[in-house]
Amino acid sequence: MIGIAIHLDAAPVQHLLEQLVDKLADMTPVMASIGEIIIEQTDTAFETGASPNGARWEPSGRVLAEGGQTLVDTGRLKNSITRLVSTDAVTVGTGVIYGAIHQLGGVIRAKQGKALAFGGVVRQSVTMPSRPFLPDESSVDWAEIIATLKDYLQ
Repeated sequence: MIGIAIHLDAAPVQHLLEQLVDKLADMTPVMASIGEIIIEQTDTAFETGASPNGARWEPSGRVLAEGGQTLVDTGRLKNSITRLVSTDAVTVGTGVIYGAIHQLGGVIRAKQGKALAFGGVVRQSVTMPSRPFLPDESSVDWAEIIATLKDYLQ
């Protein structure tokens, strides 16, 4: 319970308050900037062969046999990272169907037939290690996002 209250006329700052409301009604520009921050972190993951938290990816069988970079054979996955921006949110990800198994890891089993064949090797299943390329809550660059939000509000 308030024992005393002072009511102020907001007229001297009304214009600034209206600008702030207008700016916050459509945050598309700042959401686009946040999406770029996340895409830059993802690009760095592909360039360094490490997750956004710095953990090195386990080399793929192709890299061990032929050389090159893990998750960068044709470059399709790396080049597929996009952002969807709206007035109050941004989504960064890939539409490449195998992106999820590389990000999260898991077991691949044959959908048709009895086994899988990879480079002349036949197996019932293949366990893919997780090789995160998209940052999560613990690895996203919060400091840069916070700085971007502060700049936007000025």
